[in-house]
Amino acid sequence: MQFEPPTKQADVTVNIADGDNSNQGVDSNGIVTGRWKTGLFGFTDSIVPNGVMSCCCPGLVVAQISARLGLMPFYHVLGIFGGLYLLAIISVSTHSGFFDFLFWLCAVISALCMMRLRWRIRTLFSIPGSHAQDAAFSFCCGCCSVAQMASHVESYEPGTFAFAPRATLPGYSLS
Repeated sequence: MQFEPPTKQADVTVNIADGDNSNQGVDSNGIVTGRWKTGLFGFTDSIVPNGVMSCCCPGLVVAQISARLGLMPFYHVLGIFGGLYLLAIISVSTHSGFFDFLFWLCAVISALCMMRLRWRIRTLFSIPGSHAQDAAFSFCCGCCSVAQMASHVESYEPGTFAFAPRATLPGYSLS
């Protein structure tokens, strides 16, 4: 038996309305709803800039995501994460128990912010999941989680390092 790939486009159909996936689709802005656009390790599809930026500058990517969805102004988020990173750097450079505590506090606050953003994205786009999953992904694989969120809301231009936010998408509200 030999595998024969489909020869015309009509031979390939994927039904996304099966079972509990009936709420899948795209919204008016072209953003996927009902599921994540990529998997947790989907940043490998777009290493530049998504994978690199999410690992090297996660605060910047979180600011771009927040601005893209209109959740918080870009420079406010950038200032918050910049302050946390500055405090963490100062804490690491000193050898004090108090500053060690501050370092871990900054790390936990950063992860909590990413967890909250992930929860809001899941709510906005009707993506199934739980708070426990959001916490686990944010604390254990924060860079991957940030990259997944950035891919989902299309907060970057593939192949281009951009440090400014993309345009805010219209029409999202949280109740």
